Amino acid sequence: CSSDLIGQTKDGYLLTYMRPLQDENGNHQCYACVDFSIDAVYKQDRRFIFLTAVLCGFVSLVILLLDIYIVRRSITGPLDKMTKCTREFRYETQNDQLRNVRSMEQLQINTKDEIEELYHVFLSVMKESLFYQTNLSRARDDIRAKDVLLGEMSKAAYRDAMTGVGNKAAYQLEMEKIDEGIQKGHTDFAIVMVDVNNLKYVNDTFGHEKGDNYIQNCCNMICNAYKHSPVYRIGGDEFVVVLKKEDFERRDEIFRELLDEFEAAYLREEKEPWERYSASLGMARCMDKDANADVVFKRADERMYENKIKFKKNKLLN
Repeated sequence: CSSDLIGQTKDGYLLTYMRPLQDENGNHQCYACVDFSIDAVYKQDRRFIFLTAVLCGFVSLVILLLDIYIVRRSITGPLDKMTKCTREFRYETQNDQLRNVRSMEQLQINTKDEIEELYHVFLSVMKESLFYQTNLSRARDDIRAKDVLLGEMSKAAYRDAMTGVGNKAAYQLEMEKIDEGIQKGHTDFAIVMVDVNNLKYVNDTFGHEKGDNYIQNCCNMICNAYKHSPVYRIGGDEFVVVLKKEDFERRDEIFRELLDEFEAAYLREEKEPWERYSASLGMARCMDKDANADVVFKRADERMYENKIKFKKNKLLN
């Protein structure tokens, strides 16, 4: 058998281990004893516990640092890159958005997890947004171009091709607006009726090319006289001017000056017949009693016709 004894000695707190020794015949001969210092054992235990704690702490620190690295590399790092990239985005123009997409593509996030999926979804949304905005911009450009084209077509529809002034359709539209104004008490306008003289003679004698030139130059004289009012060609040799603003305020003065200019042009006998521009004019102001613009027009037309008769009489006398 063996025995363990524990006790306080002069050498400290000891554990004594004893084991009996026998001879070859089994007779007891003596005891083999070994003393163990419990203090030393406790010291070794404390050292072991300390080293174990240090090792565990070190391992835990390594694991923590490794986790931080992994989180940084796979989660916070990519998110920080995306956040920094988005802070530099500009949205003023389509080129800005294209640069935004390219900047995001350059990040090349390959984390093989949800972050990468989020990155690709975000990038996909940006590309789709750019695609729709590009199409929207093209659609807007197309609409603007069509609006411009429609505007030009609309202008062409109301413009006299030969002279560039308003045509009869434009004049009728103007009359409708004036009638609406008359109903509201807006009567500050006048109408000048102009009938080009000698057009048939020029056409029949010198050809329609000269006749066209004759009409165009007569129209230029009318437009130069009435710079602040719309001019309309309502027939082959007939023009109408709706006097407004300054032209209306100075209507008598301008009317007289234009009459004198046509008379002077016709009297230039040194010029070719198609260069001796002549026209008969009549003017009428809108009165409070006038129900519509057509009444004013007819009054101006009558006065023009009176001047036309005078021109023909003078021409025959000459």
